[in-house]
Amino acid sequence: MPKNNNYGVLLPPDKNMSIKLSSKVTAIPGTHITEINQSAVALNLNNENYYGLNSTAFQMYQALITSNNIEQALAMLKDNFLIPEEELKSDLLELIKELELNGLIKLS
Repeated sequence: MPKNNNYGVLLPPDKNMSIKLSSKVTAIPGTHITEINQSAVALNLNNENYYGLNSTAFQMYQALITSNNIEQALAMLKDNFLIPEEELKSDLLELIKELELNGLIKLS
């Protein structure tokens, strides 16, 4: 059964994905992001679903899409969040899994 997480993204059951920090994150064609008051709505035209991203998830999404890889996005984000780096990394990897499972991004 799908569950909701802290980022407002609906996700299916966990599928034990392994993510390399050297991976590049790109938006999947057919995905449209609209910013609304520092948050965002992501529309996936491929499956006709939309997803809400709170301000934290949206900031992470922007860093991932504009960076050369996940490690660079993490370095950008650690200046913006006052939490331990390992916690930030864990949260970022969780978001990546959810975005990928929902067809909003791909890793290469």
